[in-house]
Amino acid sequence: MFDSATNEQKKALIRALVKRVEVEQDRQTIKDITFWFFDGLALPLSKVSGTVS
Repeated sequence: MFDSATNEQKKALIRALVKRVEVEQDRQTIKDITFWFFDGLALPLSKVSGTVS
């Protein structure tokens, strides 16, 4: 679905998910990405293990 979206639709989706991106001083290396829907620094761990089908 993402592959068939227009560039404007892709930009809107990324902006809806990503709150902030921090980069190193070289402006080439990503230091941290903060999402709108997570309060902590890490992704939450799932209590259910398994595979996605």
